[in-house]
Amino acid sequence: MNKHLTRKNTHPTGIVQLPASKSISNRLLIMQALSNASISIENLSNANDTLILKQLLSEIRGNELSHQPYILNAKDAGTAFRFLTAFLSNTSGNWLLTGTERMLQRPIEPLVNALLSLGADIQYMQTQGFPPILIQGKQLQGGKVEIHADISSQFISALMMIAPAMEKGLKILLKGQQVSLPYILLTSKLMQYFGMQVHMEKDFIYIPSQPYQSKSIYVEPDWSAASYFYELAALSEKADITLLGLQKNSWQGDSKLIDFFSVLGVKTEFSATGVHLSKIPIQTQHFMCNCIDTPDLAQSLAVVCAGLQIKATLSGLQNLAIKETNRIEALVAELRKIGVSIHNTLDSIEILPSQIIINKPIQTYNDHRMAMAFAPLIMKVPNLTIANAEVVVKSFPDFWKE
Repeated sequence: MNKHLTRKNTHPTGIVQLPASKSISNRLLIMQALSNASISIENLSNANDTLILKQLLSEIRGNELSHQPYILNAKDAGTAFRFLTAFLSNTSGNWLLTGTERMLQRPIEPLVNALLSLGADIQYMQTQGFPPILIQGKQLQGGKVEIHADISSQFISALMMIAPAMEKGLKILLKGQQVSLPYILLTSKLMQYFGMQVHMEKDFIYIPSQPYQSKSIYVEPDWSAASYFYELAALSEKADITLLGLQKNSWQGDSKLIDFFSVLGVKTEFSATGVHLSKIPIQTQHFMCNCIDTPDLAQSLAVVCAGLQIKATLSGLQNLAIKETNRIEALVAELRKIGVSIHNTLDSIEILPSQIIINKPIQTYNDHRMAMAFAPLIMKVPNLTIANAEVVVKSFPDFWKE
């Protein structure tokens, strides 16, 4: 399905209901399963990734005694696949965890190696280091484990969440440069909310054996999803946009976008109902940002700088290649297609001021963030078409409505 957008004016006005945080929701579902459902979750995300994880966790219950490997298809939900790899390794049963063709190209070896060192029984069914995997789940004793921290923070979060269920707890030694550190901190804060002791130092995390405490929690709106409306405000002549429910002291690392967009022409004002966005003068002609901690904002920042026709240098992008698509390649291809001068390395991109001309559909590469990041360019052109626009269901099903 293609989505055809038409610009009616350059003064976006409205109230937006953002989805609940997918990152928080997915972590809470794993913690809920580990607590034997004693954790109560309100406002769970309706993102497709979260619905997939919720469904798979419900299938696990009752199939622990299956003699044949029980097939669990995570489809394109990377977070679900990684969290379940750890969860199933410590859950009695015979499990075959698989996914879409793209999922089978996304590496899982660092997490599998860490689990194997703890005594897990995991086999690759096709290609070494990649899904699908066969897991013979059992009680893991825990102890000490090393894992490379420079590929995906989700590997570390997956280990953290199952650590309390291990008899010896777990000390995780982090090797290499850490990427997406705020997501590890998010996992820690959620675990501490449910009574967990989590000891974090620069290069190690220690979590003792302990039970998750019964408690309820309300899932706050998704700051990553807010970035597309920040783009809309930045690219407008005048903006009056309210994003409901966003919190000033959020645990989500992507709330950092307030600072990024403040120099790109967006003023953020908090109120009792959320945040109000308005247009202010741009503060820079060369936007520079290391996205190592906020990789999910990279596409929004690249597109908004292209739309504003300002120079931009984005670094710390090394793990974008293993996302839903190779996001660096996808960004470069689509920005060049609309006339943007852009250069890239394996972990950075540089954008030069360019006149945008859009006369072909924006391709999304089965990546929800490609669709949503490019949509705000409608503020700069009279018409815009987004190909395969339904991909937004992965994280923000109501995106086009909002």
